[in-house]
Amino acid sequence: MKRLTSITTSFLLASLLITTSCNLNKKQTSENGSLTAETSIDAFACMDSIHLINEPDSILHIEYKFQFLKSSSSQADSINASIAQVLVSGERNTDIRQAILDAMSQEESAMQKEIQEYYEPDDETYGSLQYNIVRTGHFVHDAADTVVAYKASIDMYTGGAHGSYTPITLNFSRNTGKLIQPSDIFDMEQEQAILDLMLAKLLKDNGCSTREELMEKTSLLTLGELSLTSNFHLGRKGATFCFGQYEIAPYSSGITYITLDYDTLKPYMKKKTYMELINKYFPNITSEQRERFAALDALYRDWNSKINVISRKDIDNLYEHHILHSLGIAQVIKFKPGTRVMDLGTGGGFPGIPLAIMFPDVHFHLVDSIGKKIRVCDEVRTALGLTNVPTEWTRGENLKDKYDFVVSRAVMPLTDLVKLVRKNISPKAQNAMPNGLICLKGGELEHEVLPMKTHTLITSLSDYFEEEFFETKKVVYVSL
Repeated sequence: MKRLTSITTSFLLASLLITTSCNLNKKQTSENGSLTAETSIDAFACMDSIHLINEPDSILHIEYKFQFLKSSSSQADSINASIAQVLVSGERNTDIRQAILDAMSQEESAMQKEIQEYYEPDDETYGSLQYNIVRTGHFVHDAADTVVAYKASIDMYTGGAHGSYTPITLNFSRNTGKLIQPSDIFDMEQEQAILDLMLAKLLKDNGCSTREELMEKTSLLTLGELSLTSNFHLGRKGATFCFGQYEIAPYSSGITYITLDYDTLKPYMKKKTYMELINKYFPNITSEQRERFAALDALYRDWNSKINVISRKDIDNLYEHHILHSLGIAQVIKFKPGTRVMDLGTGGGFPGIPLAIMFPDVHFHLVDSIGKKIRVCDEVRTALGLTNVPTEWTRGENLKDKYDFVVSRAVMPLTDLVKLVRKNISPKAQNAMPNGLICLKGGELEHEVLPMKTHTLITSLSDYFEEEFFETKKVVYVSL
């Protein structure tokens, strides 16, 4: 038995993964734990040729060649483990090299056993068996902005009239490393509508007007029906669904690819969930933080049905318009433990409660002049088990305590807000930014900030969040 093993190392993810207009270096940096352009790719190839039976010309050639991520991040580990499970060994293993060696050994043993069981010495055909098994996988250029795309193939000949060829595409979340399934991005209640789009595209691509004409002309759909297959590719311009040999047509029809652009698919795709949005920009939060962010949906839906804290038309946008918007402040400043922050005019708890989840060692004092809104804050705080969020039903004019920062979400004009809270700002600073006021605002702010221009820093949230909602949203910091 002869085995050749080769390793190719150290070329960058950037050389193979090209995304859409999303600026990864700005929005998904190594600081928050997502995969970056500096993530290295490794490759491992192992080839072996063995005699299946006691015949000199009876040979099995087996070859595995797979790329994998060299980074030790949790995202890279998850991607490597999925590659091993789906394409190599059937088991999750972050060590691709070992997974390949184990899988090859098992495949060789299984093939030898199978041949020996069916081998008859007098059968001349067994004296010249030439079996071939090649499995390969590599990262690809064409990928949607938040996706790491991986294409693989299994090319086999183990006897018979012809071999088989199976192309496979895997899509991974760039931020979490999770393997993406159709149900993660498509509204499965709209599955039939998507299948209808696939059929229409098949008809158009093959110059046919009816299903019957398509079947007669191409043999497509004669062996099986279209499905929302997990073998699909999320490219930069659209999704491509792949149907292999014998899935929907005879061997002679080859592989069938159906590509639908995102504009066509958009009505049938899931809206971004809280997990997607929070993980997208804050992938390194703890499991406890994830659970608390996840719990906000049911809590606010329940209380919003009793007390109109958020516009009922906007409750479906809770995570984007309220929670992620609040966390825009976390993109501008990382509060040190022990920092004291007042949320003035908190309403139902924004930005204070999301920030309190994000910074569990920071003291947030939530203040509002409307008692029923403070009640909602109290109930949400209790349900989440937050201990760093005292609340108070009062007006800002009545507050005498000192804080490092006051945060607020568009409760009044900036000049009025500065006058109101200046008395509450502690002279002793402990953060990288001097103590002051941090506001979430939108629209044109030039005239509003003019009286205090020299003490003001404006940050566009579109520099951090790519969703359309944030195009006009700003974080305004005023040192006091």
